[in-house]
Amino acid sequence: MHLFRWLFSRTVRKAGELGDTVQKILDHQRDVLPGANITNVEASLAALKKVVRSGADAAAVKAQMASLEEEANRWLRPYPNADFREYAVMFLEIAILILGSRAFLVQPMVIPTGSAQPTLWGITYEDLRDKPEVRIPAGPMRLWDRWVNGVSYYHVVAGGRTNNTTFLLDGAINIDPDYNSLNYSPSIDSIAEFQVQIAMVPAE
Repeated sequence: MHLFRWLFSRTVRKAGELGDTVQKILDHQRDVLPGANITNVEASLAALKKVVRSGADAAAVKAQMASLEEEANRWLRPYPNADFREYAVMFLEIAILILGSRAFLVQPMVIPTGSAQPTLWGITYEDLRDKPEVRIPAGPMRLWDRWVNGVSYYHVVAGGRTNNTTFLLDGAINIDPDYNSLNYSPSIDSIAEFQVQIAMVPAE
């Protein structure tokens, strides 16, 4: 019942916010306040909670809110520069929310070359030559498939990935192990003979 009233009654929500604020200030000042001050504020807080949970009308809740505010102003110590403290806490909460969202929920990023897209999508490529039942769309449907589903179709002729290419120099592997690319490029004048092998050597 209380949750239902909290959802549909603005007065109940404001009463909860006021009670939380007074309780927070009381907890901060508990070590420096006299016992009588703490008792009076706690009694007023308990009275507000009782009125809210009893299902009283908005007028009774507002009257108890005014009583709690009066008791808080009487028995709690005022903070210097209260407005500045309130704004500082608000901006700090917003900053923590934004940083936490970027760190644990959403991290915007830009892929300038598209090299990381296959890894993010989880599928790099699929050979459709042995799947005649698959129909490749054309025209607007092909663009729609690319924009919505992230699927692109390419007709590759004698193509290969960089990591499928091996360079030999005088019979030794000439590949940079860090970047999987050509390690040393000899001068053209120093090359007497070269050979390009574009397929696997047959077993015979």
